[in-house]
Amino acid sequence: MSERYMLDGWSGSVIGERHECKYDENGRVIEEIVIQSENDVPFETTKRVYTLDEQGNVLEDYLHILNGSQWEVQQKAILEYDSKNRATFHEEYTWNGSSWDGLVQEFYRYDDDVHQTYFEDKQW
Repeated sequence: MSERYMLDGWSGSVIGERHECKYDENGRVIEEIVIQSENDVPFETTKRVYTLDEQGNVLEDYLHILNGSQWEVQQKAILEYDSKNRATFHEEYTWNGSSWDGLVQEFYRYDDDVHQTYFEDKQW
């Protein structure tokens, strides 16, 4: 069973934002909606939907933008991790209306003491 919770209210007096989060049965965030406010009028702006592995690492991150009353997917990220739950790969795409276009690929490596020793960034 999942529930939706509001985080901490508004972050500003005239212009601010709050986040509504939906959690899985293990208490991990699987959906987050950003609600902004201008002159005390709230409006939803973005939604992120996460796919998690058993350790709670984000495997997929989908960014949606509100268009009228419909959420439309705009971007997605795909991540991979090593056996110590350290990110080793990150890939981002943008939706062009009919297919995904690649934006960036990132590769990470670590030493035995968990220090990051390598980073590579490839733009498409």
